[in-house]
Amino acid sequence: MLWFLPAPAPIESLLSALEETCRGRATLETSHVPLDTEWPIEWLASRYHLDATPPSGNAVASLYEADTVPEILILRDLENASDGALGQWKRFISEWVGYSKRPDIMPAERKALLIPVRDAAAIAALDEMAEDAFLAKAWYRGWVTSRETRVVAAALFEDHGISGAKALWGEAVWSNLAGSDLECLAWMMEKADIDSSIRDQLRVVREYAEARAFSPVLDATQGSSAREEALAHTARAEHLPESPSSSAERLLWSTGLLTWDHDEGPVVHSAALALLGRTADLNHRVWRGQAAILLPMLDRYRLEVCHILGQRFTEWAEFARTRDAEVAREPPNEDCGAVEFGDIVEFLDRFRTVPWLRQLRQAVDRMRRVRNTLAHYSPVEWPEFRDVCEEFWRLRRNGGVGLGGWSYQLGLKSTHTGSEGPRHGRRPV
Repeated sequence: MLWFLPAPAPIESLLSALEETCRGRATLETSHVPLDTEWPIEWLASRYHLDATPPSGNAVASLYEADTVPEILILRDLENASDGALGQWKRFISEWVGYSKRPDIMPAERKALLIPVRDAAAIAALDEMAEDAFLAKAWYRGWVTSRETRVVAAALFEDHGISGAKALWGEAVWSNLAGSDLECLAWMMEKADIDSSIRDQLRVVREYAEARAFSPVLDATQGSSAREEALAHTARAEHLPESPSSSAERLLWSTGLLTWDHDEGPVVHSAALALLGRTADLNHRVWRGQAAILLPMLDRYRLEVCHILGQRFTEWAEFARTRDAEVAREPPNEDCGAVEFGDIVEFLDRFRTVPWLRQLRQAVDRMRRVRNTLAHYSPVEWPEFRDVCEEFWRLRRNGGVGLGGWSYQLGLKSTHTGSEGPRHGRRPV
């Protein structure tokens, strides 16, 4: 198998994972190809103490059948070979593949070569070999995704003693901006300030692009259809071919600017988008990370407030039933969970003279505004993100299941029949 990897790929981690997977299943060994290797068969024969010279017709057979040669042989540093030596390696690989096709070799007796390559020129040369059932090519567009990056972010924040809303911001925002690039995540953690504006944090992403010298790559691919198609695919979350189909696309891929996400498919690195001024695409990535964390919090908060109001106010159920047709069909003793934030604010407007209820109304209204911002696919700044987290945790701390205890702290100990009717005017959204 030919393993084509972009330059930033953590090849040691990949091989460690492979060794862990193969442990107990097959013998595996890694060999580093010397730069001065002229004849692959001669070098391998010497390495495994076999009598096989380049002109020997049975050289590949001797290697293949030798007990000292492992079932999986990983050949490293082939990308550093000269053009002439690389041509000889291609010939050897073809002979090895041809021998593997012999019908008298049982499947359990077949041996495999695994050749990881990260150099663009070497990849181009090896990609000339025809792929078949015994010679596979694997193009890696990304080793981790934002899901794994988020786990790494959580661990890094814990190591640095950062918790609460700040840690969640790092998981939500920075992991989505970094994507499959863990170095970008580390850069954000070192250079960015959580309490700064999103615009300032995106500026840090651009600084990372400049530090990685991504600009020359983008300049080299300017005007190419590959770059324009990659940007269009990123915006529409459509799929590019499994392997790069042009030299420009291969250049974007090999430098890590065109990567892969298991949720989205092919994506352009956030650093490239920052250099190109694609702020809308970057804001969407920030929004996507925030929505995944905040929307469940907002929904749970809304449901718990509805539950408390249903327990403490006899008129709540009837009020809720006038706000939504779905609620009207529920039995009278249900919690009326379909009531929206705006309806809750309107209901609490009846009790503006009660200090604790006024405080609750202000909190619910803040949550409503954040929910509306996210519903319109816009990210929220750090103060709003922090307020949602802290208000949600405050509600959970003070209540428990059902959160009845929290309602007592807000002065709702006795059932209130309500002396004011609904306030007229524009209904909150």
